[in-house]
Amino acid sequence: MNDTLSPPRQRKRPRTAFMLGAIVLVAAAAYGVHKYRSKNTDEGEYLFATVTRGNIEDLVTSTGTLQPRDFVDVGAQVSGQINLINVEVGDEVKTGQLLVTIDATQSQARVEANRASLRSSETNLETQKNNLVKAERDYQRQVNLFAEDATTRETLLNAETSLISARNQIKQSEATIEQQKANMRIEEKNLQYTQIVAPIDGTIMSIAVKLGQSVNASQVVPNVLRIANLATMEVLSDVSEADVSRLYKNMPVYFTTLGSAQNRRWNGMLKRIEPTPKVQNSVVLYPALFDVENEGGALMPQMTAQVFFVVNEARNVLTVPMSALQQGQQIAREMAMQEREARAAQAAEAAQSDASNAGQTADAAADGSAGSAAPLAAEASQGDAGGPPAGGPPADGPPRGPGGRGGPGGFDPQNMTPEQVEQMRARFAARGGAGGPGGPGGFGGGRGANGGGNTPQPGQVQRRAGTVMVKKADGTLEPRRVVIGVNDRVIGEVIEGLEEGDEVVIGKREAPVAASQPAPAQNNQNFNFRGGGGRPF
Repeated sequence: MNDTLSPPRQRKRPRTAFMLGAIVLVAAAAYGVHKYRSKNTDEGEYLFATVTRGNIEDLVTSTGTLQPRDFVDVGAQVSGQINLINVEVGDEVKTGQLLVTIDATQSQARVEANRASLRSSETNLETQKNNLVKAERDYQRQVNLFAEDATTRETLLNAETSLISARNQIKQSEATIEQQKANMRIEEKNLQYTQIVAPIDGTIMSIAVKLGQSVNASQVVPNVLRIANLATMEVLSDVSEADVSRLYKNMPVYFTTLGSAQNRRWNGMLKRIEPTPKVQNSVVLYPALFDVENEGGALMPQMTAQVFFVVNEARNVLTVPMSALQQGQQIAREMAMQEREARAAQAAEAAQSDASNAGQTADAAADGSAGSAAPLAAEASQGDAGGPPAGGPPADGPPRGPGGRGGPGGFDPQNMTPEQVEQMRARFAARGGAGGPGGPGGFGGGRGANGGGNTPQPGQVQRRAGTVMVKKADGTLEPRRVVIGVNDRVIGEVIEGLEEGDEVVIGKREAPVAASQPAPAQNNQNFNFRGGGGRPF
C-alpha cells in the first residue's frame, strides 16, 4: 500500500510549490502598488510645489535701442565761414531760435547787385512805355492821312510795324524784370540762410562744425548740428524670426533699461514690424518699433532696452509649475504599469486556483498557468496610456486603441462600427474637444484644450490639458486632470482641476552621490526666472 501511495504524494509537491510561488508573486505586486500609492509620497522622495495665486506673462523678449522719434539734421544751404555758434550740445532750443551764423558778405553783395539791376530794368520799362505812346500816336496819324489820300500805304505800314515793336519791347522788359525779381528772392533767401535757426523744438544732440570753419554747400548740404525732440522716444528692437510670428500690431509691450531705478518699466504699444530683415551671425532679425513718452527725461538716445512683448497675461490667478504636468504624466504611467502587473498576478492566481479545484496535476497546472499568462502578458505590454483595463472595454464607449503620447482617452476607429465612430465624434464635439491627444488614429485632441485643431490667432490663449499628481491629506498621491491657460513655459494658469493650497509633485529628489563623483545636471526648475528670455519676476 505504501508503494501505491508514494507516487501521488511526490506528484503533489511541484503543484504546491507552484501555488506558493503564485501567492508570493501576487503579494509582491500588491506591495509594489501600495508602495507607489503611499510610501513613495514621503517628503524625501518627491519635490512638491503649492498651488498659489499670482501673475503670469507669456512674453517674447528682445534687445533694442532708444532713439528720438522726431529729430532733424540741420545743414548749411550757403557756403561761407562759420562766424558764430550760439548754442552748445545739450541746450534746449525753440523753433526759430538762432543757432549758427555764416559770413554773409558775398550773399549781401549779390542781393545789392540784383536790386540795382532790377531798378535799371524798371527804368528801361518806363522809357519803352513812353515809346509805345509815341508809336500809337504816329500810327493813328498815318491812318487819318491815308483816309484823306494824303500819305502812302508804305508809310502807314511802317508806322504799324513800329507800334508792334514798341509793344513787344515792353513785354520783354516786363519778363526781364520778373526774372530779376526771382533771382533777387533767391539771393535774399540765401542771405537769410546765413543765419541758421532751429526748425523744431528740441535738444541739441551734436554740433558738427567749429567756429571759423568754412562750409561748402555747392555740391552737398553739410550737416551743422542735430536737433532732437526727446519728449517722445522710439524703441527699435530686433525680434528673431522664430518669435516674430507671435507679435501683432498694438500689442502691449514694455521695456527696462540698464541701471533704471527699482527696475522701472516703460509701457507702450507695438507700432509696426518692418518687413525688411537684417542678418547678424546667420540669425534673421526683424525690426519692431514702438513709441514711449519720456516722462521726466530719464530716457536718452542709444540706451539699451530689454524689451518684453506681452503675448498673453493673467492677473491674480491660480498658478502651478509646468513641470508638475510632466511629472504627473510620468508617475501616472508608472502607477498604471504597477496596477496592470498586479491584475496580471491576480489573474494568474485565479487560474491556478481553478486548476487546483479541478484536481489537475502539477504539470497540467503549470501548462495552464503558462497558457493563461500569455494574454495577460500581451495586455501588460500595451501602451502606457491607452490600453484597456482587465475588465474589458469601457462601459460608455468602444474599445480603446493603442493610445500614444496623449495618455488615456485614445480610441482606435479601426475596431469600431460606423455608428460608434459617429457617436464618438458627437461626444467629443459636445465636450469642445477637451480630450487628450490619443494614439494613432484616435479621437483625442480635437480643437479644444490639448488638441491640434486650428492654429491660434495672435494674442489668443491656447489651452492645454494634462495630469498632475496631488498629495492627499493622508500622504498618498492622487492623479488629477487639469486645464492650463496662459503659461510662460515655467508657470501656468490653472483654469480647472486644482484649488489654492493643493500640493503637486514637480520632481523627484536626486539620490546622494559620492563627493568624488561629479554632480549630475540639475533637473529641478529654476523658479527665480520665468520664460521668455529669463526675465526676473
